[in-house]
Order: sequence, then C-alpha cells, then structure tokens
Amino acid sequence: MVRAVQRDMDSKDREDLATLFNSFDANADGKIRAVDLAKALKKLGFGRYVAEEEAQKLVQIADRAQNGVISFDEFAEWQLSASLSRESTEQIKKRFDDLDRNKDGFLYKDDLELFFGRSVEQGQIDAVVEEIDSRGDSRIDFEEFCAAIRGNANEP
Repeated sequence: MVRAVQRDMDSKDREDLATLFNSFDANADGKIRAVDLAKALKKLGFGRYVAEEEAQKLVQIADRAQNGVISFDEFAEWQLSASLSRESTEQIKKRFDDLDRNKDGFLYKDDLELFFGRSVEQGQIDAVVEEIDSRGDSRIDFEEFCAAIRGNANEP
C-alpha cells in the first residue's frame, strides 16, 4: 500500500525526500548506515550512547532487506509509513470510502485493481490483499485497512 502511494508522489515530494535521504547518506553511496543516523542524532542533541542505540533501532525498523543499511526505497517507504500512521482515523476512513466503490464496507481485489491501474500486476494485488486480509475472507474491512495504513498489517 505504501509503495503505491510512493509511486504516486509528485516530483517535488520525491525531491524533498531525496534531499532528506542525502542529508543522512554521509558518504553518498546511496545507503544510510546506523553510524550516519547516529551522527545526525548527535547533532540534534542526543547523547552519544543514546544516539547510537536509537540509530540501530531505526535501521532495524526501516531495513526491509535486512542487510544492515537503508536504501532510498526503504527510506521512502519508512517515511511515508510514518506519515500515514499519523493520519487521523477520519482521514483513513475517507481514503477507505473512496476505494469502496459499491459502499458495502469492504475492499475487494477489483477495487484495488481500479486504484492501482495497470501499474500493478494481478499477482501483486493478490499479495496485497493476502497481507492485509487478516480474517482470510478475501476482502478488506476498515479495521484491516486501518491496521495496514498504520503499519500493522495482520493485526486488526
């Protein structure tokens, strides 16, 4: 879900995200390491040990590939996920209602196909539904959708 939002970002938002990423990427190799984050946290006033500990935690959270570094895509997904998780329930409900074409309180694969368009293959849509659908009924209710937006898929 977050990747779809990331793909739809306008060029200004993507540029701002790249600027932020580059501010952490100390050696400009396209990867953020815990040491890079620790340096930034120290500049913000965190003590050395707190900064290093927090930096390790942040890398663990954002590093989907589990290779010890944060790529730009992982950074973008992490930032967007954090932004979406701060959305109010009312904002999330509006998004849900916009996707719920037949207004029955559920999202189905065809709702997501319409939203994603041709940019996403059927297998990817199936995977999204499977990931979000914690009840296993091949549809997504608001509670499941809300958990996915807030980064807690499979936790209604």
